[in-house]
Amino acid sequence: MSKILIAYELKEIIPKFNNKYPKVFLQLVNGTHEELYNYLRTGKADIVINLSRRKFF
Repeated sequence: MSKILIAYELKEIIPKFNNKYPKVFLQLVNGTHEELYNYLRTGKADIVINLSRRKFF
């Protein structure tokens, strides 16, 4: 899936999500595999969506 397609899909989905769950804080960040994994490991992120197929160790 291309980054452009994902951006388009998110543009459609996020407003609907915000309307349905107005008390949920949603912040999108971009980073390398290692940066995103570190966000999870340190509790800076609750969920990560990553397009690469690498295992988390």
